[in-house]
Amino acid sequence: MYHASIAFSGEIVPILELALTLLAALLVLWRPRRLEAWLRRGWRALAAVGPRRAVLASALGALLASAATMLWLGFPVPFVTDEHGYLFTADTFAHGRLTNPTPRVPVAFEAIHVMVRPSYATKYPPAPALPLAAGQLLGHAGIGVCLTAALFAAACCWFLQGWLPPPWPLVGAALATLKIGIGSYWGQSYWGGAVTAIGAFLLYGALPRLFRGHAGAPRLAWAPLALGVFLLANSRPFEGALAALPAAVVVAVALARRIREWWKPAAALTLALATGAALTAAHNRAVTGDPLQLPYRLYVATYGVDVLGPYVAPPPPVRYSSPALAFHLARSAPRPHTASAAIAAGAGHFARMAYFVCGLPLMVFAAFTVRRLPRTPATRWKLFALLCAALPAAVHSVTAWWGPHYSAAATGPLLLLAMTGMRETAGLRWRGRRLGAAFAVWLAFATLLVRLPLTLVELPAFRPDPDHPSRFLRALEADAARRSARDLIVVDDRLRRGAEWVLNPADLASAPILWIQDLGPEVTRQVATAYAPRRVFALEPGEGERALPRLRPLPELDTPRH
Repeated sequence: MYHASIAFSGEIVPILELALTLLAALLVLWRPRRLEAWLRRGWRALAAVGPRRAVLASALGALLASAATMLWLGFPVPFVTDEHGYLFTADTFAHGRLTNPTPRVPVAFEAIHVMVRPSYATKYPPAPALPLAAGQLLGHAGIGVCLTAALFAAACCWFLQGWLPPPWPLVGAALATLKIGIGSYWGQSYWGGAVTAIGAFLLYGALPRLFRGHAGAPRLAWAPLALGVFLLANSRPFEGALAALPAAVVVAVALARRIREWWKPAAALTLALATGAALTAAHNRAVTGDPLQLPYRLYVATYGVDVLGPYVAPPPPVRYSSPALAFHLARSAPRPHTASAAIAAGAGHFARMAYFVCGLPLMVFAAFTVRRLPRTPATRWKLFALLCAALPAAVHSVTAWWGPHYSAAATGPLLLLAMTGMRETAGLRWRGRRLGAAFAVWLAFATLLVRLPLTLVELPAFRPDPDHPSRFLRALEADAARRSARDLIVVDDRLRRGAEWVLNPADLASAPILWIQDLGPEVTRQVATAYAPRRVFALEPGEGERALPRLRPLPELDTPRH
């Protein structure tokens, strides 16, 4: 899903997964005794790992695994326009700023997902760019992808520890890391839903700890809960608010039961949430000039984008500065308009998200755990998890677009249902005998055997093909940086119909290459003069359908050093 390689045949993945799942099922039925002894010893060793060490081991394992993929395949090459938006924000943070001043010739730098007034910024929330900015400061934004994978695994393990006994949290974190943390576009690109999932892990992982009787558990849950809400609000605000609603009900019940004991933690939570809201407002104010206006909402209002659903009023018509922007932003997006179409869309979103998070084996276990729902406390929590998993799909049943990152907050609940189902399978009876813990060990081992080769097969697909335009763009920028060039490239509108090419760093004045819209020689000359000295080139489509673009010098527009 969201593969960068056009040459990779994505249809082979589910076929291979089905074949591996059937082979794993045969292995579970066979259960060689010699191998079972080794598995039992390993299972007992994992169960003996303390909670903090388990979280640390999950983070370290994910960090090393992610770093290994980078050594094997190289750092991700951004090929989706959204990636450039997050990298732009990360570059801004790495320069010590919340936003950037308006360019000297603003209209020339207008691009998809970018605003030039009242400041030069993207429409995206800031949280996903924070680890990328840390990676950039360490040498490359791709290091931030590795850091995100480590945080994802640690938060996942901590989340599952709130709901399941050891060693299930370690096993679940390993499976989630292989499937999502490093084995999907979330872990092999500069965009996705990893930070949103981390926020949801912290939020939902805090809830069971609020009801534990032993000392210290509720007290230690408030800080992760507040941090989770902050990450959700600053990664996907709309879906984050939706995810927080059921959690807010649980928190209210917990507070109502022990209000005399918890007024201090409740006050601390309120203070932490207020601090997070103040930080969000500060970022909003820096980017939009209004602490209550999100960058995304300003972008929609400024560029008249057809919003994703009927939840907000459509913006007024806009006059675009170039045909390329009109082509991408003025299009009306089709969306379901009948109840049956919305139900079908929502069900499809839920099923695709369940497969994205779980894969085939874990989907079977998730279905198993909700097959019967007796009236027990455990059932209430299962229904809660099912509700939290279904809400993002339901709210996007009437929107035009959907991707797994839209439903990232559902990652934890879906994984919890799957791991609970795997654990409960060991309690089944076969021919009058309980399958027992040994069977659970085999299920976990077989699921890992399915997931590991699938991840290895799919990983190369998350890098663009050698002739992909994104590699050409990166090669131009690397060459210009090596030469300490001062180039200005005017992008032909025909190229921008396929993908955006007006992609600039946060610091325009020192950029080796400036990319601008083709608005005529006069605007180009203004930009070249404003950021002199610059050698000017036109980027035009190549000859042939798959031909790379070509650069044509425009010496008459070059500007010398002042």
